[in-house]
Amino acid sequence: MSIEIRKVIRVGKQSSAVVIPSTWMKQLGVNVGDQVKLIYDGTRVIMTPIKENELLRGQIMIEGTDKIAFAKLIAAFMEGIGNIKLKADYEKAVKLLNELKKEVPSLLFVTKPDAKYHTVIFPDIKVDYSELLAKFCEVFKKIIRREGELNVLLSDFKYTRLLLVRLLKIRYYEDSLNVPEALDIVLFTNTLSEIVELIAKGNIEISQEISDAISILVDQFYSSDLDTAVKIGGNTIVKADKFPPEVQKHILTLVELIFRRCIRDKACRCRHFFPKI
Repeated sequence: MSIEIRKVIRVGKQSSAVVIPSTWMKQLGVNVGDQVKLIYDGTRVIMTPIKENELLRGQIMIEGTDKIAFAKLIAAFMEGIGNIKLKADYEKAVKLLNELKKEVPSLLFVTKPDAKYHTVIFPDIKVDYSELLAKFCEVFKKIIRREGELNVLLSDFKYTRLLLVRLLKIRYYEDSLNVPEALDIVLFTNTLSEIVELIAKGNIEISQEISDAISILVDQFYSSDLDTAVKIGGNTIVKADKFPPEVQKHILTLVELIFRRCIRDKACRCRHFFPKI
């Protein structure tokens, strides 16, 4: 890793610029006049060269309409692919895409009755992953509180989770991903999904007390008040012994994720992990 301190200079009336060392330009393969991609994630600006064969702009082809083709389409969606050529019989393709639309309602299907090749488009969802995470949590809380039609909520929950992971993948390809944070989000969504699966299969009855405890932990996962989040997490562990074992392990995972956030946020210098000596 190389570090340089450079001064921001004025360019024109409303723009600014930073001079990039020529050695860095050479290592990136960027020349004067080339286009680059600038990404701002709220705390930093990242510059990457634009490649001709950039994954998110590419198109792939999938053949068939069986379970393998279905799995390939889901995989393509999760990897951020936006345009797919599907080689298949028209009627079978329509049936396959109707099934896929249950998992990915936003997809578009462009074809003709006599065509052998069909176009599947996964439009970009213009939303920040933090907003999608908040929605995911709200749907989850509605499920454990039984606030609404369960099948509708389950469908929304599953699709929101797919979108969330897809956005994280896209951010990774754009080199703007906070990897530790992303890994925790994936583990967090998996934990909530396992709780939802228990409810959907009728393997556990969620009492009001359990529902309230889990809902509060879910809110603390992305709370900006880490001091309070850690206190709540600790208090929840203390009383978790009276909950069913299936729930206890998921509660412990949620609390551990909160503790991880606090440890990573060293700037807070909180008394929980960074006491004054």
